[in-house]
Amino acid sequence: MTNFIKGSPMLFRRNHTLKTFDPTCEDLPPILADCLSFLAQKGLEEEGIFRKSGGVTEVDALKKRYLKGRPVNLSEEVEDVHVVSGTLKSYIKNEVSEPFFTYHLYPCYAAIAEMEDADTQVACLRLAFTALPPGSLTFIRALAKLCEDITHHKEVNKMSTDNLAKLFATLVYPREQITVDTMEAVHRVGLCVITLIIDRYGDVFYSTDPPSVPESFQKLFTTCQANAQPARGGKTTPKGKSHKARSRGSSTTKDKAGAEPAGFEISVKSVKHVSENESVAAMKDTIAKLGEEVRGLKERARTGDDAAEAR
Repeated sequence: MTNFIKGSPMLFRRNHTLKTFDPTCEDLPPILADCLSFLAQKGLEEEGIFRKSGGVTEVDALKKRYLKGRPVNLSEEVEDVHVVSGTLKSYIKNEVSEPFFTYHLYPCYAAIAEMEDADTQVACLRLAFTALPPGSLTFIRALAKLCEDITHHKEVNKMSTDNLAKLFATLVYPREQITVDTMEAVHRVGLCVITLIIDRYGDVFYSTDPPSVPESFQKLFTTCQANAQPARGGKTTPKGKSHKARSRGSSTTKDKAGAEPAGFEISVKSVKHVSENESVAAMKDTIAKLGEEVRGLKERARTGDDAAEAR
């Protein structure tokens, strides 16, 4: 079955044999394909689309039917647009273990957010997207087109690019723990990337010109590719509480010795330095130093808390 996003030459395929998202497969599972198509057809003028939530019971029930592989006909069975948008948001937040934008490209996204020229940002983002798994690129492109179409009706639906970028910025977040100190910078990176794929949709996904990027970014991109882990196909594992724990800034997974892994936090400030390094070893050394600094800050914070309790 072929699905068309309204008003776009882009199409994606719905693969009914997929129960969950598979980044190695260019096709989309029914839950993603159906929700995107439904919202493109019936949700463009719905006020607060993606911002307002559908009923929790209805969203959970609909998602479970898809996860169990049961047939669903959204057009005939669902009237509330917000139930469908809520199902889509719940699925991509809790049921996809490998993020669409991929963790290994986050330094590239952070570097793009630091650039001042919009055309250079677009060119660099196009280059970064060449490293995405086919399924991830398909979904990002489809979501971007849907959001672009939504903004064309912003006078009615009250959803501008800025509103949508705030909602989907978390899709770009890094694997590492996000703390109070890094939240603003990390969120700004997400806002930048999501804004670009919406406002510059055609340039990002359909430009035929070869991307011309700064040499420093090309080196950073090469380093990120070297650090990439192969995308895993097949069944995905729900992120669930682990994702929420990262967003609240709670403890990260510890290694066997009980210490937090070095380099669990990457700040936007580090990207400029990382981009100047030509080797993976140099990049890992930079990240390790950042991890040591963060652990020192945490230790000082704990010492301060103990002193406060003693008083």
